[in-house]
Amino acid sequence: MAHPPGEVVAHLGGLALCVAVATDLVGRQAEELRAARARAERHAAEVERVDRLRSRLISTLAHDVRAPLASVQGSARTLLRLRGRLEPAEEEDLLHGIDRQATRLVRLATGLLDLARLEEGRLELDLREVELRTAVLEALSSADPEGRIGVDVEPGLRVLADPERLDQILVNLASNCLRHGAPPYRVSAAREDGWAVVSFTDAGPGVPPERRVDLFEPFRRGDGNGSVGLGLWIVRMLAEAHGGSVSYEPDRPRGARFVVRLPASTASGTRAAPRR
Repeated sequence: MAHPPGEVVAHLGGLALCVAVATDLVGRQAEELRAARARAERHAAEVERVDRLRSRLISTLAHDVRAPLASVQGSARTLLRLRGRLEPAEEEDLLHGIDRQATRLVRLATGLLDLARLEEGRLELDLREVELRTAVLEALSSADPEGRIGVDVEPGLRVLADPERLDQILVNLASNCLRHGAPPYRVSAAREDGWAVVSFTDAGPGVPPERRVDLFEPFRRGDGNGSVGLGLWIVRMLAEAHGGSVSYEPDRPRGARFVVRLPASTASGTRAAPRR
C-alpha cells in the first residue's frame, strides 16, 4: 500500500538524521582512535628513549667508572707497596694521576646528577646578575690553568644567570675546546639584541657533518680520549633552562665555533626577561 507523501518525507528525514548521527558518532570514534594511537606512539617513543638512556647509562657506568677507579686503585697500591722506596718525582706522578682520575669521577658524578635532575624537572636556578668577564676568567682558572685560551670579553657585560650553572657551561665549553680542538683557542663575548653571546673557537678539524646531528645529545662519544659524553648535552640543557641556546658552526677557514646565548642584563641594571 502506498504511503502518503508526507509520511515518506518524514521517513526520509528520520533516516537522514540517523545517518548524520551515525556519521558524527563514527567520526568521533575515529578521532578518539587517532588520538589514542598518537598517545600510544608517544608513550612507545618515550619508553624507547628511556630504554636507550638506561642502556647508555649502564655502558657509561661500566666504562667511565671502572677505568678511573682501576687507575686510582693501581696507583694507590703502588704507593702503599713501595712506600719509602720511590723517588719524590715518581710519588708526585702517581699522586697527580690519582687526582686526575678523581676529578674525572667527580665530573661524571656531577653530570649524572644533573641528568637525573633534568629528566625529573627538578633543576632549580638561582638567577642573579653576573659580570661575564669575571665568570669567564674564574671558569678558565680551573678548566685552563695553563692559560691556553685567549679571552676577548666585552668589559661590563652582565648576564642574568645562576652563577654555579654558568660556571658549568663555561667550564664544559672550555674543556671541549681544549680536548677536541687545536690552538689558537679563544673565548669572546659581546652583547647582541638583549643577549650575551659567548663564543669558543679553535683551529682544530671541527666536527664532521655526520656527527653534528647528535652533538648536543647525552652520552655522545667523542674520540675515545676519556670524555664522559655529557658535557655538551649539559651545556644545552642549562642554556635552555636560562631561556637561551647553544649551537655549533664551523669556523673559517678552519676550526670549530660553539656559541651560547644567555639573557643579558639591561644597561640600567634591571633584569632582562629570558626569551624562549
